[in-house]
Amino acid sequence: MLSQSCEAANDAFRNETHHRLRGKVTRAVMCDTSPPCVTELLFEHEFWIKPGRRGGSRMAVATQRCRNWQRDGDWPTTDPHVTRQPHFKGIWSVLRLLPNRTVWIHGDSLQLQLHSAALCSLLRDGKVATASALSGRGRPAWVNALSATSGLNLFHTELVNGVRLLGSGLGKYEPRGVEQVLAHTDVAIFNFGLHYLERGEMGTMMRSAFAQLAEWRAREPGRRLALWREGSAQHFAGGAYFRGAEKVKPGEPCQCTRSITHRAHEEATNLNVEAVALERQLASGTGVGLVPFFELTAARHDMHRAHFCSYNDQQRVGTCCDCTHLCYTPVFWDAVFAGLREALVAHAASRASQVAHWRTHPSSPALRAVESSLPPLPARGRRRKVAAAAARVAATAVAEADPPTATTIAVPTHAAATAPAFHPKHARASRARRQEGRGHVRRARGRASRAVAASAPEGGRARGRGAAAPRGRVTFAQLQNIRDK
Repeated sequence: MLSQSCEAANDAFRNETHHRLRGKVTRAVMCDTSPPCVTELLFEHEFWIKPGRRGGSRMAVATQRCRNWQRDGDWPTTDPHVTRQPHFKGIWSVLRLLPNRTVWIHGDSLQLQLHSAALCSLLRDGKVATASALSGRGRPAWVNALSATSGLNLFHTELVNGVRLLGSGLGKYEPRGVEQVLAHTDVAIFNFGLHYLERGEMGTMMRSAFAQLAEWRAREPGRRLALWREGSAQHFAGGAYFRGAEKVKPGEPCQCTRSITHRAHEEATNLNVEAVALERQLASGTGVGLVPFFELTAARHDMHRAHFCSYNDQQRVGTCCDCTHLCYTPVFWDAVFAGLREALVAHAASRASQVAHWRTHPSSPALRAVESSLPPLPARGRRRKVAAAAARVAATAVAEADPPTATTIAVPTHAAATAPAFHPKHARASRARRQEGRGHVRRARGRASRAVAASAPEGGRARGRGAAAPRGRVTFAQLQNIRDK
């Protein structure tokens, strides 16, 4: 039954004469693997072709698989490693929390696979407002200009809640172009590493990338989020790719191996394992959120494209061996998106806690940075004014004045949950000051707490301790209270 549906999918693919690679590629699904391997060629045309559109005399009506195949069983494949769980809800469970924000997925070819899977998931949920565009008239003018100046080919898709989803990649890390696009981004989801074959070069790249993300996020800590997806597990002989690993003897099929053995000596020589260890170290040191991915891919030696890279009508096996790129299954990518959602919520909560931490711990580096930017003040009132300045910076960043949309999900604000817990040392000092008639310190802290915990519509100031955030905006402080439904 599965083989029949696989061949039927390829027959339909061959009849869709719109595809640019029709002269070289005759299959979008490899039916000679177990399970069949679905590639993005089967559905990626849906991102920029509207239903029923004909682009010319040779353009056939495209099959809308992402929109129509709602169940895992509709796809001509299965996933032997992942079982669907109730919290696997697709990428919309992430992007629904970020209305009217710009989200950028950037990195190597695995990030482009993630981007394609995200678009397919959004089409399945009916959340795409405009067709995706890679160039020309389909993109807004600001995206065209940004793509030209940065040198990065940017996919642009707008969702029903105002999210602007950008996608780009395929190559090595380019900090100059990245910096230009980051200036227009609210949430960045990055990964690089598979194009770096030397440990020293890979380490230098990762330290530079994490430092750039951390610096970018620190400029507007209440509004920006920086996430890094863990590297994937490759399954060449010895694990990670090495020069010439994709070449096999003529006529021999591609064999991707179980390279993750959990034996210390073998893992120590696997560059994939070393890369993930460095990513986790840098993430904890820079405050960049980490999206789990390595463990999900470690066992997927049988879910690579293998000999699919043998083009030429896909007749000859033994031309190449791809143990890097992943076969598509909706349940696998929904598992990835569930991990992305957890990382987003956890990282946003930690950022909100850090904003609150600035007020209660005057010696923190963030508060010292604000303090250094102020003109000289008398010693008596300096700490109070520094705390008020830090609160204004945090409140301005957290409380964005985005216009509400019809599909925005309002999340209730719990002032008690977002209010920081005072350290006992500061509580004793506060009591001493009140006894000395210095109640202005307590009042200043109360005003700062209300400014961070709540925001008013159209950028107005919150009134009252229990003021709720306006509909249409989900602040990062509020993400602490979100639970899977």
